[in-house]
Amino acid sequence: MDKETIRKYIEDRNKLIKDFHDKLQAQDDKFCEELVKSIPIKIGTIIKRSVTINSQIYGSQTRTSFYKVIRFKANPDGTAYIIANKRKLDGSFGVRELTLCTISYYNDFKLEDSYKIVDECL
Repeated sequence: MDKETIRKYIEDRNKLIKDFHDKLQAQDDKFCEELVKSIPIKIGTIIKRSVTINSQIYGSQTRTSFYKVIRFKANPDGTAYIIANKRKLDGSFGVRELTLCTISYYNDFKLEDSYKIVDECL
C-alpha cells in the first residue's frame, strides 16, 4: 500500500467516527431531556434527610437537614442526580449546589429511606 491510500483511509475513518459521535451525543441529549421530564419529583420540592449518628459517649442522635431541589442532571444510562440547595440556619436556602442523591428509572425514581418529601421545613 502506498502512503496516500493509508492517509485517505485514516481520514475517512476519523470522519465516520466523528459523525457517529455527533449523532450519538444528539440522541443522548434528547433522551436526557425526556428522562428529566418523566421524573415525578419536581423542581422546588423540599426533601428532608434524617441521619442517625451512633456515638459511644452521647448515644444515638438524629440530624435532620432540609434541601430544595433546583435541577436534575440526567445520564444516558437511566439515572439522574438531584441537585439541591441546603437550608441555612436562618431558614433560607443557600446558593451552593449540592448533589443530593441519585435516582433511577430502575426503581421508579424512588428516594432512599433516609430521604422524605415534605411540604415545608419545620
